[in-house]
Amino acid sequence: MAIINFSRINGTFCTLRGELLYPQLSKEGDIIVGGILPFHSRWEVTDLSYLVKPPPAKCMSLDFRAFQFSQSLIYAIEEINNNSSLLPGVSLGYKIYDSCSSTAIGVRMAMALVNENENAVLDEPCTKPAQVQAIVGETYSSVSMAIASSIGPFSIPV
Repeated sequence: MAIINFSRINGTFCTLRGELLYPQLSKEGDIIVGGILPFHSRWEVTDLSYLVKPPPAKCMSLDFRAFQFSQSLIYAIEEINNNSSLLPGVSLGYKIYDSCSSTAIGVRMAMALVNENENAVLDEPCTKPAQVQAIVGETYSSVSMAIASSIGPFSIPV
């Protein structure tokens, strides 16, 4: 998980800690819609000895239904972008992440959407607004509730 560290010695600047997370599907736009979907229905359990940092979760068993949901989201965004009467002069983009049907991974992906960690630049002021304006997702209510609870303070609808 990437964590943004604040330093007030010479002003407020960001430092990225942890690994960068990249979306499985993305397109730039003026307004970004986030997506968190379970492209995989399970993940490989690793032995956690707590002696070394655990490896990233290995997602397994592709879920075609969730992939179809992502394609529906992309289609809706493209239809809005191609209709000049809906949002004139504004383009929608998307960043869609895989939660692997895991609550912990889902919350991690939500934080990645809020933090915009894949574009983090050292010594850049930490005063940017949230990267996404809304998050569409998780087909499992338990994961959706955890995501909503985690990003609720940022006032981003799920």
